Amino acid sequence: PQVALLMQQWPPGGGSAVLYANQWRAAHFQARPDFVSPASLSDPRVRKALAYAIDKPGIDQVVYGGQFVMADSIFPPTTDLGRAADAAVTKYPLDLRQTAQLMSDAGFTRGSDGFYASPSGGRFSAEVKTNGATDNEAEMSALASGWRQAGFEMREAVLPAIQAQDTQARSSFPGLYIYSGNVGEGGINGMSSTNVPRPENEWRGGSYDGYSSADMDRLINAFTTALTTAERTNVAVEIAKLSSIDLPAISLFFPTQPWVFTSDLTGPKLVAAESNVSWNIQQWEFH
Repeated sequence: PQVALLMQQWPPGGGSAVLYANQWRAAHFQARPDFVSPASLSDPRVRKALAYAIDKPGIDQVVYGGQFVMADSIFPPTTDLGRAADAAVTKYPLDLRQTAQLMSDAGFTRGSDGFYASPSGGRFSAEVKTNGATDNEAEMSALASGWRQAGFEMREAVLPAIQAQDTQARSSFPGLYIYSGNVGEGGINGMSSTNVPRPENEWRGGSYDGYSSADMDRLINAFTTALTTAERTNVAVEIAKLSSIDLPAISLFFPTQPWVFTSDLTGPKLVAAESNVSWNIQQWEFH
């Protein structure tokens, strides 16, 4: 938040900032049948209905001062691979008509109280959780508020920082869990079934949502064994497409790491998320 204030205070030409997007932030659905609640979150139509009820640009402005990059997959559209994936994925812009249609298809109607309910499952009520931090909690509250306005009863929960280091605690959420993870190619293995924390592996792994798909595992294996750039790009596009259809998580943002510098320095430039802004620091110059 200090970046925008600093840029306003500097005189014209006094400095600049590179907003380097090096993470992927998403709202993950619990995929484990023994943990998920309500059970309707296992229905892709309900997950997609929730995705269509998010105003990502609005949340970015309110919570992050417009500094974050919108995400539609794990691949930021700043490389050839990312642009190919971006063109192929199913996207979920704010569209409450789509939300209403999908919930109707899933057997839900909005009651007189404005919230969705179904004859078999009763009133839809889910928990949305995030790790304790000022921005995280503000983001969660903005998401939950939008969902409530769209007809979804949402309860907000915060995982204290000390418990955020506990893989079992992070994996045991019932509804949705908002967190950041590796971006682009670095995040592909995170979607593998072998990365799912379970009691059998003593809760080791970083795929806290428990998503497991034989088709995804096949694609990840093909990606890790591909020998050419073209082949890797093609498989990555298929990974992004499958993830956007299965929707184990709603892509939200690529959080930015700000690199702020005065006009005395030349050299820092925006790079791909898998790179590093300082990769060519030997070429930077002070004047």
